[in-house]
Amino acid sequence: MKRGWAICILIILFAGVPLQTTYAETEFNEIFQYISSKDYEEGVLRLNDWYLTLSNEQREPLEEHYSKLISVLSSNNLMHKDKLIQLWSFLSAAEYITEDRVYYLRYLNGYFHTLADNGGNTGTVEDMNKVYDAMLPVLHMMAENNDMEAIKEASVSEEDLVMAAAIQPGNSVPPFQIWYEDHLAGSNLVLVSTVTGGVLISALTYASWRKYVGEKRRKRIRNHSD
Repeated sequence: MKRGWAICILIILFAGVPLQTTYAETEFNEIFQYISSKDYEEGVLRLNDWYLTLSNEQREPLEEHYSKLISVLSSNNLMHKDKLIQLWSFLSAAEYITEDRVYYLRYLNGYFHTLADNGGNTGTVEDMNKVYDAMLPVLHMMAENNDMEAIKEASVSEEDLVMAAAIQPGNSVPPFQIWYEDHLAGSNLVLVSTVTGGVLISALTYASWRKYVGEKRRKRIRNHSD
């Protein structure tokens, strides 16, 4: 149920929110509109036209990411949602490199936090992994540039644990598994331990109470017999 709810949020977030921002008329949003409506052919054509307008300096850091996106959009084996995540990832990197803005990254980060707030079931963690990986290219760029202003702008709170990963010593952004174990797995373990401990205490208390009631009953029967 939670996973389905999260997917609905993803669709609303991707299809609605960006179009209400100040950059709604940019080519990025036109590309996104075509691909989000599953018109991959036209979306890729628009994307390629935009990509060819870039200078070699702008294109170089995007080249590998661009090739991966084209491969993903051309695949028949991936879900539409996964294609949107990869598109969002590319647009986040492209926007940062060409326009020095992080609107797309901030929305992606917001969706990640929505997933994180909705528990640790396997499906949700898998989705978190995909979204975190989608943010990694820009996180690495910001870390290498020590771009504190962009990190702050992309944060969704003052204690944003994802953006904090971009300012680790050595400018090294951890992979999702390490980030998850450091920030969420422990809290889930505490929750499980608390619930388990509560169940054990309740069971022992109930057993002690039953034993006490049984003893009183036996004493009453003995006294009555005497």
